[in-house]
Amino acid sequence: MHGGKDNYTYLTTAPIRRVIPTMAVPTIVGMLVTSLYVIADTFFVGQLDTQSTAAVGVVFPLMFFMQAFGFFFGHGSGNYISRELATPAAWPQMGSFFHSLRD
Repeated sequence: MHGGKDNYTYLTTAPIRRVIPTMAVPTIVGMLVTSLYVIADTFFVGQLDTQSTAAVGVVFPLMFFMQAFGFFFGHGSGNYISRELATPAAWPQMGSFFHSLRD
């Protein structure tokens, strides 16, 4: 992905025009795959009847909302945990949190 450098070095020294696309590509690919799935599913469900196509039209926006919700909280919680781990005062609390996940 970025020539074997660790992420911290890459994020702090690489040009921003290279960092943003490198970090955005996995999310973009995931959303494109989901969109292709929606198109294929709508085609095959559309072969059944009109009510099935209407049901797909109602459900898939909800699915996209749930995906956006997951991205929002996933990226936000990762950011929060990273910032907390950067402060030495929070290490005992975060350590017990991660220990509880392991058990």
